[in-house]
Amino acid sequence: MLDRMRVSTVVLVVFLCAVPLQAEEPVVDQVEHAYQLWDSGQARAAIAVLEPMLRSGAKFADSRTLGVAWNVLGSSYLDMERYEEARRAYQHAIELFQPLPEARVQYASAVNNLGTLEQSLGQHQAGKVLCEKALHIFEQVGDAAGVANASSNLAVIAYTEGDYRAARRLLARGLEEAQHTTGMREDDRAALETVASALALHDHRYQEALFAIQQAIDRWTRAYGAHYFMLVEGYLLRAEALASSGDRSAAVAEAKRALTLAKVVVGANTVGYLNAEVAYAKVLRICGEKEEAKRLSKEANGALAALDRSQCGGCTIDANGFR
Repeated sequence: MLDRMRVSTVVLVVFLCAVPLQAEEPVVDQVEHAYQLWDSGQARAAIAVLEPMLRSGAKFADSRTLGVAWNVLGSSYLDMERYEEARRAYQHAIELFQPLPEARVQYASAVNNLGTLEQSLGQHQAGKVLCEKALHIFEQVGDAAGVANASSNLAVIAYTEGDYRAARRLLARGLEEAQHTTGMREDDRAALETVASALALHDHRYQEALFAIQQAIDRWTRAYGAHYFMLVEGYLLRAEALASSGDRSAAVAEAKRALTLAKVVVGANTVGYLNAEVAYAKVLRICGEKEEAKRLSKEANGALAALDRSQCGGCTIDANGFR
């Protein structure tokens, strides 16, 4: 579980307040529009706005404005599972932000987002190093929303690595910081609730797990609609909690609902869909359908391995290069 978490782009409010009103204002408006599209779950539309601007050499007010465009484009690529393009976009943003003292929050956001990408591709150590660097910067500048988001990402990594004590500590830090800011997106708050649900499920506190993931599902649905791709993660986590609590028929129905939605929003031969099949196999195994679970898990993991080789097998970065 927690195979995929959405990145957080903590850039736009600070960025817009600081951009001077010059001839480049239409470019700023386009970047803001692309961000709003991405934030509402319309990654494809955001890409359609940003790609032509960046390819045509549109005139940007300054390096920070250009960096924001690359950061939002990277997040949009990531939502579409265009991983190598997302990595390059984030690296462009980082290179632009890094030398600018006034862009520390944006720099940390891009580093945090790159860490999320690496974690989603199984590069847990690289992801951890990057998110820890982002957390340190957010702490230095006193950005509570950034601290909460980076803590949430690190909690996911710790959970994935089986370090549940660290995951609980990081989750508690994220929840504490979230209480002190109004700058968090609904998606970011739902991410914290998802981690809380996964940890409760691990601790066999099934009703608590169901309550927390229902909060996340409700938040995603209100903010982004019934076809938002992160709902796949929510439905699968709820399915596992239902199966573990003994409600097996409801669990299988919920897992099938997740697979149906995954096929619609990300497509069948994608990392998101295949990870959903692996999670579905786990639900089947908990429900006692061990042979079917074994078959499905083997097929999905084999397809994931083939997809990884074809897209970016063995791709790594030197996370220590980002200060």
